[in-house]
Amino acid sequence: MLNVGCAQYFPKQFFTVFFHPNMEERHLRVCLAHELGHLFIIELVNENKNDGETLLNAGALTEPLSSIFGIFTIMDKNDFYKDRGRKLNHNSWEKILEDFILLQNKVIN
Repeated sequence: MLNVGCAQYFPKQFFTVFFHPNMEERHLRVCLAHELGHLFIIELVNENKNDGETLLNAGALTEPLSSIFGIFTIMDKNDFYKDRGRKLNHNSWEKILEDFILLQNKVIN
């Protein structure tokens, strides 16, 4: 089993995603979409906070929303590449969900 990716967030500086170099490309796409979901949610929420309010950070409970963001991202990319015969595309939305469940359970091979 290959370790799944993770990310480290440095507010207003940078966001780094780490992943195993031998991870299958399709699973890497799922991992990256999920991790970018964290960044998107954290930045969206923090941008709308008033001065003095506590900001979200990478440790915030954003897992489910990050996966939803990732699922929509992968669905959009599948649709974009559907007529181009990309090997990275999932065959169905069920397969996308299966990969995100695997990611959640940390068992991507």
